[in-house]
Amino acid sequence: MNLTALCIKRPVTTVMIFSILMLLGTFNGTKMPIDLYPEIASPTVNISTSYSGAGPEEVEQLVTIPIEQAVATVNRVASVTSTSREGSSRVMKASMRSALI
Repeated sequence: MNLTALCIKRPVTTVMIFSILMLLGTFNGTKMPIDLYPEIASPTVNISTSYSGAGPEEVEQLVTIPIEQAVATVNRVASVTSTSREGSSRVMKASMRSALI
C-alpha cells in the first residue's frame, strides 16, 4: 500500500500525525537557545556634521576632506564616499568583511 492510498483511507490519522509534528517543531523552535544564531554587525560607518552658514566649498575643504583622510587610515576600508552641502557634510565608510580568526 502506498502513502497516498494510506492517507486517503485514514485522513484522521494523517491529520493527527502532521499536527503532532507541527506541535513538536513549534515547541522545539521556541526552546532553541539564542546563542545558536550568528551575530551580525553592519560594516559601515556614517559621519554627519553641520557647519551653519558655510557654503558647500567651505564645508568640503574644512570638514569633509579632513574626515575622509582620517577615516581612510582605518584598516580594511573598502570605500569612502562623501557629500558636502550648504551647512552640512556626510561621510560614509564601507569596510570589507573581516575573516573569522
